[in-house]
Amino acid sequence: LFRTQERRSLGKGGFGEASLALRHGKTIVLKKIGCASVNDANQALLEASCLQRLSHPGVVRFEDVFLHRHEAGGVSVCVAMEYCAGGDLIDRMACRRGELPLLETQMVSFLSTLCRTLYYV
Repeated sequence: LFRTQERRSLGKGGFGEASLALRHGKTIVLKKIGCASVNDANQALLEASCLQRLSHPGVVRFEDVFLHRHEAGGVSVCVAMEYCAGGDLIDRMACRRGELPLLETQMVSFLSTLCRTLYYV
């Protein structure tokens, strides 16, 4: 049985909402994709199955996927993903956590890693 304890919202986008959650004592990101139809749910589950097959140090790790039925009707596909406590590259480039600006060599290293990851995907 998949039990999560949601802690706080991380943000909303065009396809759903991401929240910080706790699962079996481990912090994860829970992405909830609201589905208006069975076709929408099938599409979200198909995308989750693609994520499940990815295994690369540059790609956030897939943990689990499940359906959540809403009391008022409807369903959400919930995708549990690895939580990256250090933030994302945009946060780092903007020095949002008080870091020093990136050196040129660090930028080249990030770009190289990004290119290798995109090649993998």
